[in-house]
Amino acid sequence: MPKGGGVCQTPSVIDSADEFVRLRTSEGRQEQDRASREQASVETWLDIIERYPEMKEWVARNTSVPLEILEILRRDPDEPVVWTVRQKRSWARTRPEDSGRATGLDITRSATWKREALGSEGK
Repeated sequence: MPKGGGVCQTPSVIDSADEFVRLRTSEGRQEQDRASREQASVETWLDIIERYPEMKEWVARNTSVPLEILEILRRDPDEPVVWTVRQKRSWARTRPEDSGRATGLDITRSATWKREALGSEGK
């Protein structure tokens, strides 16, 4: 039992491709949020990709989708799917050379700070 006498909750898991699609297309915000963050097995993610190709971008947006699935989606011919994969933090951590996320000096707007940080003299 957790500190404070609370009840342990088992994390929810998406059990099937049909469940994911139902959650993602639901009118309810809580169900949509579940589709955005809950885990699923690799087999379930592959089933979603195969049976519901229009859901690939939403698979890529899921915060717990495994790298193995992101690697498959990175090679997808649909550019919005690829873009979504390249924007993920988990992708940037493991594939920084292929990430579309701005990091470090890329995000600063100060040309002066960049010159000073890089040790180069500006003209």
